[in-house]
Amino acid sequence: MEATDDLNDGYIIGKRAYRIVYKASLAPGGVYAVKKLMYGSSKEGSTSMVREIETVGKVYPPPLLDWSIRCNIALGIAHGLAYLHFDCDPPIVHRDIKPMNILLDAELEPSHFRFWHC
Repeated sequence: MEATDDLNDGYIIGKRAYRIVYKASLAPGGVYAVKKLMYGSSKEGSTSMVREIETVGKVYPPPLLDWSIRCNIALGIAHGLAYLHFDCDPPIVHRDIKPMNILLDAELEPSHFRFWHC
């Protein structure tokens, strides 16, 4: 609520039949779309929201990355794994390295693994 000034109209970036979309900035570089169902008890609105979430999850086109960016990402991941394996006491084996568990910052550098810190 704080990030949208209590859903102030100035933060609206879109309206659809059953929802309003607001722009919310939570942290440096953390910009999100917040959707408020206008008719939360409507079965039609709920079904529409579920369909939209499923579609967005399937359709999101990842940006094309050149090889230098890909190499920097791989190197950052390797540094993160080395940190977990050698600098943590006791050492940590992540066991679930996959793209959704690696967060990239605005410069496409791996900034955080889930469970990164020991």
